[in-house]
Amino acid sequence: HPSAAKSWMAFDSTATIARSFNVASVTDNGVGNWSPVFTTDQTNTAYSVEATCQSATSATAATTYVAQILSKLSTGFNVVAQRVSDGAQTDVDNMHCAVFGDHA
Repeated sequence: HPSAAKSWMAFDSTATIARSFNVASVTDNGVGNWSPVFTTDQTNTAYSVEATCQSATSATAATTYVAQILSKLSTGFNVVAQRVSDGAQTDVDNMHCAVFGDHA
């Protein structure tokens, strides 16, 4: 169905996938930077990625983070986690992403 997520995932800062659908792998590109790869490609790059991130440790509980999509390919995308206060890329405890579009 067109409104159903074509891929979704939850992974940690080391790119260990906790739960997923249509995700072959996640690559850890460095601090706060990951590249999920789809099992079944998207038709093109005109898909939407909704991403959220969270750090649950007490030392960072009061810090606000934002997830940003840096690039998209039909085979996957690049997502980063940034601290809102200074824009620094930061490893977070959990990253959650959902993809809406069309499969190839």
